[in-house]
Parts: sequence; structure tokens; C-alpha cells
Amino acid sequence: MMDMAGMGGVAAARAVVEVKAAAGIMADGSSKVETATKRNCPSAVRRGEVKMQKHTMETVVGIFLVIGLLCIGYMTVNLGRVSFFSDNTYPLSARFTSVTGLRAGSSVYMLGIEVGRVGWLTMDQESQKAAVEMRIQNGVKVYNDAIASIKTEGLIGDMYLSIDPGGAGTLLQSGGTIIETQPAVDIGALISKYPLGEVKKD
Repeated sequence: MMDMAGMGGVAAARAVVEVKAAAGIMADGSSKVETATKRNCPSAVRRGEVKMQKHTMETVVGIFLVIGLLCIGYMTVNLGRVSFFSDNTYPLSARFTSVTGLRAGSSVYMLGIEVGRVGWLTMDQESQKAAVEMRIQNGVKVYNDAIASIKTEGLIGDMYLSIDPGGAGTLLQSGGTIIETQPAVDIGALISKYPLGEVKKD
């Protein structure tokens, strides 16, 4: 009887093993599918992390690219003195004995307000003076008794043109010339006189 019971237990155990094998269940109770999934999960996670890092890097590069383009645009418009509204201006000219420090694109101010830009600078061989063309905004009135002066923003700042518009004379038309001008004060020469005691007090 005991042998038959033992044989029955063995047969039952074998049957359980065969059923588990048919169902794909391992000895530790996990299925082959679960084991395969566990084995494949790390690689899938790694692939997901790689994709995420790639997308993050592309996003960062895109942001820096946009910032760079904005900086270039800012420098082009503001530092390069590029104007997108040149059709809204009219030209005036003036002649100076010296335009040291002034350049094309320098600001033109009237009553402390920017009203235009310097268009170009050249030499007038006949008068032996420097000729300056200004682009003044339409609607800004300048008269023939106006005074154009070259001034400095601070002690060592950029040079700019300042216009006293006048008002007692006739209105200057497009292409007109401001007769009365004042060149820039040579700050370097003025400062160099102090150590040598050349500046006299009245």
C-alpha cells in the first residue's frame, strides 16, 4: 500500500511538473514570459533613456540657436546701425572742419531726441571740409539757420550729431544744407594740456 501511495505521489509530482512546463512556468513560480520581460526591460529602459537624452540635447541646442540668432539680429540692428525704415527719411547735408570719431550710422539728435542717422561721410575737395549726409525722419523740420554740432556721449563715448533746428529762417527741403556747423571738441588734446599747464584760467 505504501509503495502504491509513493508511486502515486511521484506520478502526481510528475504531472504537476508537466503541467507547469506546458504552461511555461519556471521552478521559482515565474513564467517564461515574465522572465523574458524582466530580461528585456533593462534594454528597453536604456533605449528610452537614450531617446530622452537625445531629445533633451536637441531642445537645448535649439534654444541656444534661437538665442544666438536673436543676439545677431540685435547687434545688426542696433550696433550695425541698420535701419528698416529708410524710406521714411529725407537727406540733409553739412560740412565740418573735422569729423573725427563720427561714422556712418551715428545718431542725429534734436532737442535730445533721436531724429535720424548719419548716412555717409566724404571729403569736399573744393572747400577742404568733411561733408556729412544725414537722414532725417520725415516730419522733423529743420530751417536754414539751424546749427549742426558734433558732440560726444560722455568723456569717451560715441560721437553724434546734434542739430539746433533754428526757426527764424526758411524751411530746408530734402537735399538741403546746414551752413552753420561746429566740429567736435578734441577731448584728448584738451586733457593733454592739463599736465603741461597750457590751459589758462580767465
